[in-house]
Amino acid sequence: MTTSHFKQGTQTILKPSKRASQRTRNRIHEKGPSFIVELEATMLTNTASSIDGKICICFRGVDNDWSGWLPVDEIHVITSL
Repeated sequence: MTTSHFKQGTQTILKPSKRASQRTRNRIHEKGPSFIVELEATMLTNTASSIDGKICICFRGVDNDWSGWLPVDEIHVITSL
């Protein structure tokens, strides 16, 4: 997945990739599948979490108040609106 699919303010429908962690699968299942891109791609460091050192996108849930980072290599875009 390239980061060109993720421009700030874009609404997307996501699904986890086959290699997605349980964390990513849970977030998409519980908070999605519709999200809005809050911040474009960045590599997270010093997070003390499973996403440390990964290129991530900050998403906000469309139907809830959730906001958080998902690794680019763990998601697939179904639709960009």
